[in-house]
Amino acid sequence: MADEEVNLPTPDEMIASAAKFLIEGGDDEAASVLLACNVEDFSVAWTDNWNKFTYGIEVKLRGPRVAYDVLIDENHPIYALTKRAFSAVLDHNCTSCDINIRTDRMTIAPDWRAELVEIARGVLVHSQVATAEKFRLWQNLRFRSQSEIRIAEALDKLGVTFFPNCMARLTGPNRRMNMEPDFLICKGGRWGILEVDGGEFHPPERAAQEHERDRLFRSQGILVERFDAQRCYNEAHRVVMEFFRVLDGQ
Repeated sequence: MADEEVNLPTPDEMIASAAKFLIEGGDDEAASVLLACNVEDFSVAWTDNWNKFTYGIEVKLRGPRVAYDVLIDENHPIYALTKRAFSAVLDHNCTSCDINIRTDRMTIAPDWRAELVEIARGVLVHSQVATAEKFRLWQNLRFRSQSEIRIAEALDKLGVTFFPNCMARLTGPNRRMNMEPDFLICKGGRWGILEVDGGEFHPPERAAQEHERDRLFRSQGILVERFDAQRCYNEAHRVVMEFFRVLDGQ
């Protein structure tokens, strides 16, 4: 049979469809690993016309170390979930899918060696999601939930500058302290914080503490708006636009 019977999605369609499949099944961790990667090559590995036309594909991914360690191991549960997700979104004639992953290459700067030495010695500490034992990756950034990733995607599509889950240093009632807003956003010279409420990091019993934290940021002239995590997941763009309206109205 002719090659045109092999109907492959684009690399972005492949990643998006497989990630959506994983999220719909509650496999958020596997989806986060996959979304941290890019498809470097995606092609037909073999075809068979003997009885019924079938073919297999090879997906070549490139991603961060955390994704490499997972997807290089065929015995890892996330490897199996990712392979199943790829297979689920391909044509019926596709009967096999192999995953081949390599890690990201570093963009070399003039002082790259000194920077790596400092990181290895613990001099440079990653301040993003510093208090979380587990995190999800998107665009090599760390997030606590898929709802946060939805907000990040919405902000990214709008070309807005934002700082997700990064430590801030500010003055509290009696001392200087560190605090970690979900999203510090700059739009048109105005600064605001968007918080994704709900889940493990923002439980109801911490409401009083959260309000005190908001007050401290507002005392510095920074707007703070909170949105329910489920809304952020289902209506990310609408949430962001609502936040912008409040920010623009300051």
